[in-house]
Amino acid sequence: MKNVVGVEVDERTCKFIRKHFNLLHIISGLFPDISLPFEKFDAVVGFDIIEHFLDPMASMRRVTNLLNDDGICLFQVPCYRGEGCQWKQFRPNEHIYLHNSQSIRFLFDYIGLEITKELPGYFPDDIFIVGRKYRRKVGNVYE
Repeated sequence: MKNVVGVEVDERTCKFIRKHFNLLHIISGLFPDISLPFEKFDAVVGFDIIEHFLDPMASMRRVTNLLNDDGICLFQVPCYRGEGCQWKQFRPNEHIYLHNSQSIRFLFDYIGLEITKELPGYFPDDIFIVGRKYRRKVGNVYE
């Protein structure tokens, strides 16, 4: 597992993971503003992170750039389904952006990722999104 990289905000958590799981590349910081030990990855995975990005377009563009041409990404993200203002994911101090299925599709499409699967999340408020790079770009449109 020498090519596994993890990014976590809390340095204490990073130290714990490095020590107990013998993973060398656990980096403390905020994605995408971190240096990574590798340029390309076969997979990029994120759990409950997209809603915290200050600039989701720039952050997801970095994901696209980090993926090998045949790489995949998997993200779990809260998905608003019309629950109203009492929805427990409305946390303005934590969740900068909240999404629904349509806005996630727009975000992925805009930055060059094709959604290959959308699945129910582990938690009822979430969805899993599986994506990959579009195969080619024609003008401003990915195919």
